[in-house]
Amino acid sequence: MIFTSISRVLAISFLTCLYISAFASVSDTLNTACDCSDEPPPKRKDPLSINYLTPEEYKDPQLLLALFHSPLEYKRALSVRKIGQLRSPSYLMPIKEMLLDNSCLVKIEALKACGYLTDESLLNAMLKLTEDKSCQVREELAYQIAKYNTEAAKVGLTRLLDDKDSRIVYVASKYIGRFKDNNIIPRLLEILKSKNKNLRESAINSLAYYRHSYIGVELVKMLSDSSKHVRQAAAYALMNFNNEEVVKSLLKTLDQDTDDHVVLAAIESLTTIGDKSCIDALLKKLKHKDPVIRQMTVKAISVLGDDRVSEYLREALKDDSKFVRAEASKGLVKRN
Repeated sequence: MIFTSISRVLAISFLTCLYISAFASVSDTLNTACDCSDEPPPKRKDPLSINYLTPEEYKDPQLLLALFHSPLEYKRALSVRKIGQLRSPSYLMPIKEMLLDNSCLVKIEALKACGYLTDESLLNAMLKLTEDKSCQVREELAYQIAKYNTEAAKVGLTRLLDDKDSRIVYVASKYIGRFKDNNIIPRLLEILKSKNKNLRESAINSLAYYRHSYIGVELVKMLSDSSKHVRQAAAYALMNFNNEEVVKSLLKTLDQDTDDHVVLAAIESLTTIGDKSCIDALLKKLKHKDPVIRQMTVKAISVLGDDRVSEYLREALKDDSKFVRAEASKGLVKRN
């Protein structure tokens, strides 16, 4: 009996040491500045996926606030996360104070809490972290200030566009376009020429918010990019540019691109632009091997087509895919 009790105590002590060691390792990683990388942005992992709070702590906001001063960083981090999830303005000041914590893990959770609250009074404290030595903190900052639709948020994202780490630039360039600030366009066009395919794609996502014809010219060039994801983003973005050169380029993509996702993007953009001269090119895709492309083609010709399209819609009622048949049926109903 005594031996069993001692074994349990030793086992619990051993596991506790492992957990603390694991969090120390996470903390060391977060405190290390990242190297610039052209690799795809990695899927963000959650180092706090295991709940280390007791049931009492988890349910009681006052106990959670008390844990803000815990010597254990994972306790502080988890308590900040839980307080943030409550989305109560009552906790603005404590959360703002945790942005100054010496643990990167805690600062990341405090930034997430700021994202839950989206209170403008938090922005100034958040923006001080644009110079933080941890790239993970700066990356989280970019994601969270992107949730704010204010001048201060735009200023923060603009700063992060010049970050030395490509993952931060990726986030900033992906979301900054929604502010539609013309002063940002030159920097986005510069990023569009990056060797990093993820940065090119994110720049396209922001440039899609603008309607200047010269931006359309630059996006047309991206339809020939070596990355299928970049070509797809460009094809979608061009739905906002209705001119002869754009339509011609999208038709070329429709005919020649070998990636089905890019072809789908071209079909959707041509449908949105609404140029009826595209119908003949679209009709060729009714025999495509991919049922999704056939479905979207049926939808496109039913929107753009004239009376002769009804014949093709009736033929599509015999398609092997039930989704294609359903889209054809819907198109015929609209035309009758």
